[in-house]
Amino acid sequence: MKNSYKKAAASVVATKSPTRHARDGGQTQNRLIPVRRKKRADWVIPRTHEQQLRQAEKDDLVYAQELCRGTSPQGRAIYSKTCCGITNQLRRAGTRFEEVVAYAQSEFRTFPSLEREFKQLFMIGRSKDPERESLTLDQIATILAIREKARLALFGPPIVAAGWLRPPRDW
Repeated sequence: MKNSYKKAAASVVATKSPTRHARDGGQTQNRLIPVRRKKRADWVIPRTHEQQLRQAEKDDLVYAQELCRGTSPQGRAIYSKTCCGITNQLRRAGTRFEEVVAYAQSEFRTFPSLEREFKQLFMIGRSKDPERESLTLDQIATILAIREKARLALFGPPIVAAGWLRPPRDW
């Protein structure tokens, strides 16, 4: 029967130290170095392109920070929740399109100090047309509702599976 405690303990590897001519009479000595064992499940094969992956992640982070420069986390959260609210209301049966637009407009009007941020968040991924930068929040709310209605008409609602996406709640 083998001792199982030896597998978990550190093993010892013998190495040869460099030859010392003066003191030891030119003989080599064995030196013991403790080596910790790892379970085979903990072995990791290093990726050969690790540095490229890290650089790509840094570039993506810098790009996202550049896009969101000048916006606050609160403004981004309110904009995102308003967009999700538009989607949820459009998915609800019996909701008229005018009600959805009125909901989005009222949400944007609730925070007049964030108007510049809402416009900037809306313009992400769009061209820097001077005409588009002169849009009002009511126009942005209408465009968001039209875009989401078209997306739902073309692609349908997302598949609800295993609790990943829940159907909209009736508050």
